[in-house]
Amino acid sequence: MPHSDQQVPYTSPVKRKAGDTDAILAANLLLATWTVALIQAHQSFRQKQHTAEAKAVFLAIVDKGSVGIKAAMAETVYA
Repeated sequence: MPHSDQQVPYTSPVKRKAGDTDAILAANLLLATWTVALIQAHQSFRQKQHTAEAKAVFLAIVDKGSVGIKAAMAETVYA
């Protein structure tokens, strides 16, 4: 585990311009995926009061969204 004064990059840096539309698209797809997953899982829990089912709803949506993000980033530097 690195010390707190060391910086460890989560990903390798990619030299792209600040207005990188691929990065913006990926970030917004990720945000939308997690937003929908959270809302739908919360709705499932409110209706059925079943934690495992709500978790399954959340994970299923995140999985589908991840596939979409991967497809959207195909043939980009982020693939």
